[in-house]
Amino acid sequence: MTERAGDILASGGLSVAGNKYDSATMWHKGTPYFGRLAVLEDGGKRLEVPSSLYRQICQWDQIVFLNNPRSLDLLWRLERLADDPPAFRRFQSLIKDNQGFALFQVIEGAKIALTSLDAAPLKFTHPNIQIDEQLTLVEFNRNSAELTASITGYLDRFFTGSRLDPRDIETVFLTGGTSLIRSLRAAFVERFGVDRIRDGGEFTSVGDGLALSAPLFLPQV
Repeated sequence: MTERAGDILASGGLSVAGNKYDSATMWHKGTPYFGRLAVLEDGGKRLEVPSSLYRQICQWDQIVFLNNPRSLDLLWRLERLADDPPAFRRFQSLIKDNQGFALFQVIEGAKIALTSLDAAPLKFTHPNIQIDEQLTLVEFNRNSAELTASITGYLDRFFTGSRLDPRDIETVFLTGGTSLIRSLRAAFVERFGVDRIRDGGEFTSVGDGLALSAPLFLPQV
């Protein structure tokens, strides 16, 4: 069978998007403010705080599930055992004052700023949580290198598995906010050349596509 214009030769995808880049920033820059690097003194032994707590607050929509007596009691006890009590008071405030979404808005704003700047403020002002940091492009790229590598690695495997040659691709269309991340964009330019890269509708195309495809899934619409 010969290929025709418009034929779909291969398709695929990977569930890595902007929220995971935000989570990486939260892990490296945010969680130390909430005690991730604190050391506990328990019965004469020095222990590290369990990392599972911090994995959960690296997803803003999961923070609310820590607002329960068991988790708050654990943080109360950690405050008294750790060498950084204020960090655990901030942690409790993050949960009880429902500040997760607001903090991630600041992180996302810094990420967006780094699409055109080499450094961006990471500043959060709350009566019980004060963060005043600079996030540099170098830091951001380093902290998210594993995510970018997972995307580019998948892309390379996709071409190999589909028996397609990147040199035969005439146009590469990049969209979605994540496509503006400079390290990721540079990886696409490296593979396809700047002349074949096209972009547009980075912050609206996904929503537009869902709206246009709604009749396929909801015929009554």
